Amino acid sequence: MFEAIDSVKARYKIDENKIVLRGFSMGGAGAWHIGLHYPDKWAAVEAGAGFTETKKYAKLGPLVGYQEALLRIYDAVDYAANAQMVPIVGYGGEIDPQWQARVNIQERLAAEHIEPPRMLFLIGPGTAHKWEPTSLAASNKFIDAVLAKPRKEPDHIHFVTHTTAYHQCYWISVESVEKQYQRAEVDADRWGEEMRVTTRNVSRIAIDGGKHVVIDGQSVELANFGVLMKTADGWRRAGKAGRYKKPGLQGPIDDAFRDAFLVVRPTGKPENKEAAQYINETLEQFRKEWAKYMRGDVRIKDDKAVTDDDIDRYHLVLFGDTQSNKWTKRIAPLLMRAWPGAPLVPVMIAPNPLNPNRYVVFNSGHTFHEEEFKGTNALLYPRFGDYAMISPALRTVVRGGVFDTEWRQLLRPMNVRP
Repeated sequence: MFEAIDSVKARYKIDENKIVLRGFSMGGAGAWHIGLHYPDKWAAVEAGAGFTETKKYAKLGPLVGYQEALLRIYDAVDYAANAQMVPIVGYGGEIDPQWQARVNIQERLAAEHIEPPRMLFLIGPGTAHKWEPTSLAASNKFIDAVLAKPRKEPDHIHFVTHTTAYHQCYWISVESVEKQYQRAEVDADRWGEEMRVTTRNVSRIAIDGGKHVVIDGQSVELANFGVLMKTADGWRRAGKAGRYKKPGLQGPIDDAFRDAFLVVRPTGKPENKEAAQYINETLEQFRKEWAKYMRGDVRIKDDKAVTDDDIDRYHLVLFGDTQSNKWTKRIAPLLMRAWPGAPLVPVMIAPNPLNPNRYVVFNSGHTFHEEEFKGTNALLYPRFGDYAMISPALRTVVRGGVFDTEWRQLLRPMNVRP
């Protein structure tokens, strides 16, 4: 979506304050998702039908604990409160099962006692899975009225997220959270250079444009732009950044494939044949599924051919073990206490100790596969968290989970290059 907008902006003169996000059915799901996760990007959002949560829509049973938590990355209903920050039309046909998407949002807003000032819910009388003309006319009228007024950056922000993958709302950025995949919330007001901010489940926050803030009752000087961190003694200006989950580097494994990555193929002799077979099959599966469903070729190199420039430019996706892949041999000891005993296969994501602005991934492409790609897009949620130990004989996860905010659990203390 954002690449498409950048392409249009590069070729046409447009008013960036009048970009409207509209979609129906699968596009409606996209509009709910992108509109509520990025509420500061749009003049208005129109979401017709689609889905706003995964489990009921996809008819799923109970999931593994960390999979349940990871649904909070994508389920738009968990971001319903952000409807306060952008004008939204929510539509569903009266006899369309997908009208539940709109109902989910309405019910969540009601449960939180939130009444967005600029939200229009529409029902198409006697209508199945399509727009009803009178409802469409009402939606067009609502959006036209929004666009007729100047769009201004708000002085009041109420923003909700569950991950730093979605962190920005105008002049506020959630830079890290205390507990992963739990609700984080910011309520902020500004009067000129003075600001008042209250937070929930936020451990670092960036505030743009003020000189002084009272945050959670504590007075702090900002000097126009400041990143604040929460400590045992309260909020203070953040110092030199350490290793912590932050925007663009927070996992889970599938997050690495939202940006430029390089698959690194092993050329050495593996430690264990059974594990090596599983790893090679996983690499080939990823390559084929990416080509078929993502419509591109995986960027891939032998381990011996990887350069310093590659390390700077790409997330590294390393296949193999410490014997077969020279980069796994170099990087794994910086992250793991020990490489798991054969034939277990470690699958993991972490900041790359050779370039802490990029990820390193071990032995995994997307954690969902062809069966999910062929089904509804609601099935494209992470099957692993930040790490998993795979039994190649059983093709199952022996154990897995999510690292904490400071990437702790299996990871060693890490010395990173400047």
